[in-house]
This record gives sequence, C-alpha cells and structure tokens, in this order.
Amino acid sequence: MSTRPKIPVVVFDTSALILTFKDNVRVIEQVYELLSSPYIPVVTIGIINELEKVAKWGKTIKVRKAAKMAIEYISKYFSIANIELEADESIIEFCRKYNAIVVTCDLELRKKLNSMGIRTIYFRESKHMMEIDY
Repeated sequence: MSTRPKIPVVVFDTSALILTFKDNVRVIEQVYELLSSPYIPVVTIGIINELEKVAKWGKTIKVRKAAKMAIEYISKYFSIANIELEADESIIEFCRKYNAIVVTCDLELRKKLNSMGIRTIYFRESKHMMEIDY
C-alpha cells in the first residue's frame, strides 16, 4: 500500500491577509515557495468576522479596502473552518485539531504559537519577505 504525501494545511490570520492586499506583498505565493509544495489555505470564521470589522472600521481607507479584498479572495480560494471563537483563539483551536502552520504578522500571536510548538510563517520586514519558523 502506497502512502500519498501529506499536503500542509496553512491558516492565514488577519494581519497576513491585510498585508497581502494593503502592501502588495505576495504572501500567498511566498508561502508556496517556503513550503516547496502546494498547500491548503484556510481561514476560520473568527478571521472572517475580524476582517468584516476591519472592512467597516479599519483605521484607514486603504486598510478597509484591503480587508474587503481579502474577504472576496477568501471566498474564491480558501477553505473556511467553522470555528467561531475570537480570531487568535480560533487559530489556536484549529491548529490543535489539524496540526496546521500559521501565517501571521502579529508578533504576540507568533510568540504564543511558537511556545505551543505550532509552526509559523511571518513577515521579515527588513527583507520584505516571508520567513518560516521551524
């Protein structure tokens, strides 16, 4: 019996999605390059709820527009996990169940995830690109 290669599941948080559409950083493509494989992109209902709030009440027009673009993109290309906790808690819950990798630009969330043994992909501003924690 042959085993098929496991496709990584990757959860994107609000900050990474906003970065993608606000600053034109090729986050989705860079994740593919870092993993050297296709992956399953996921967001939770908690992330969508947070993006909807940002789309209405974000600090700037550019941020609000980026959130709206992210929601539209998600509806076409992402799987949506039915976890309705607050955004960060929904990510943690999903990772506990599915051993996913998290893409985030949130330093506090990244530290928390790393302390739990959850792999993260984050934005290295000095290089203007995504990097992975192993």
